[in-house]
Amino acid sequence: MGKANFYMIGEHPGRSALIGLALGVAFILLHYLVPSITIGFPTLPQATEGERLFITGGLAPIGEELAFRGLLMSAVDVVAPAYVSIPAQAAAFALFHVKAYAGSFTKQGIQSASGAFFGAGIFGLISGVVTVWTKSLIPGIIMHAAFNIWLLATVLVIVGAIIMIRNYQTRTEEVLSI
Repeated sequence: MGKANFYMIGEHPGRSALIGLALGVAFILLHYLVPSITIGFPTLPQATEGERLFITGGLAPIGEELAFRGLLMSAVDVVAPAYVSIPAQAAAFALFHVKAYAGSFTKQGIQSASGAFFGAGIFGLISGVVTVWTKSLIPGIIMHAAFNIWLLATVLVIVGAIIMIRNYQTRTEEVLSI
């Protein structure tokens, strides 16, 4: 408390990267164990798969970790200890995801994005603690990127499977109608 602890690379970037990767895998497993708790991401219907990968796997993790753990948590550190700054940035991160995915803070919007709220809140707490522990944003960025890329890959596989099934059904109907 009293001074800003702006975290960036840290003293051990290699160790930080491994921690981030391990936590990314752990968060993916948590998603399987409790599927109703997720961070999710906007569908970005106007974007190509490459653009989605660039945004969700690169820009979002870097930008959000810089904004919430790098700037917000550092700013709160000036006036409050870590046990206040970590939950504060996690709550802001969760609210950001509710707004991003529900589109509004109405009761219906919040209910529709409750999984994103809890998932993002848990993610923000873990990322905040690890950022303070390692004095680095690298674990959070890698954890965030790993989870987002996995989520995007899962969605693309499911969408691809649906398209294949629809194409098969269309061809079958064409053959049967001959």
